[in-house]
Amino acid sequence: PLGAYSAARASTNAVILDQSMAPIPPGDPAPMNLADYVTRAVAYDGKDLTGRTIELTGFVLPQPDGTWLLARMQIICCAADGYASKIRPVNVPADAQQMPANTWVTVTGTYVPDPNADPTVEIPLIRITSIRQVAQPDNPYE
Repeated sequence: PLGAYSAARASTNAVILDQSMAPIPPGDPAPMNLADYVTRAVAYDGKDLTGRTIELTGFVLPQPDGTWLLARMQIICCAADGYASKIRPVNVPADAQQMPANTWVTVTGTYVPDPNADPTVEIPLIRITSIRQVAQPDNPYE
């Protein structure tokens, strides 16, 4: 299965340019897949994410600096065309800062604009309000 090893080797973040994106589901927190969050944050400047509490599920992708990204793989046809969606959690609680690769978690949080982001490789931010470890979903791909 594709996981942290594959996601770490992805050269860009997944952004799906689709002008007809459905509205964010009502409720607080609103469940969303990572690819949708990345697209809304990067391509649409987080306009409809601002002021919303979002819930995302993915796996831990450790970074060389000791932090981690939340990632999820998408597959269009087969593993060969798999690509990763990645976001950077901020405000991670101390007990969740050193999780091993491929640990599945659900995070709840709010969109944070990043004024220093490089739009060619942008990894959007989410300010964590809660995090919990979960079992790998039956279908780990989005």
